[in-house]
Amino acid sequence: MKKIYKSQFLNIFYEEDISLMTEIFTEKTENITEKCYKKMMLDILECIKKYKPTKLIVDLKKFMFIIVPKLQEWQDKNIVPEISKCSASIAAYIVSEDFFSQMSIEQTVEEKESKKNFTVKYFEDIKKARKWISEKKLIY
Repeated sequence: MKKIYKSQFLNIFYEEDISLMTEIFTEKTENITEKCYKKMMLDILECIKKYKPTKLIVDLKKFMFIIVPKLQEWQDKNIVPEISKCSASIAAYIVSEDFFSQMSIEQTVEEKESKKNFTVKYFEDIKKARKWISEKKLIY
């Protein structure tokens, strides 16, 4: 597992042998600004474009930022279409400890699912997510 991105809000790892990208958000997301959130989403997109993972694990357990409707719209317009063009088709999300953050995430993810043949499942534990994603067959 190779670390490919690091910030105070997020660490991203890539496992080339299984084409898996893991995004782990930090508790510092509670204080992220909209501007920093947009930059972080663009950075994630660049990592996905560069490494072309087929599987994603998004660990939101410590994600505390609420994605307001305006930001969800920005993400739907600027990020989701680009991710839809990439190779990832399976994602496991580790749920946030914060109920409102989790709801805003699910609303954003639902848009991504509807735009592409994209399989998503939510977990409370990263071990279960890794097991599920390793057993999942890719959709082309």
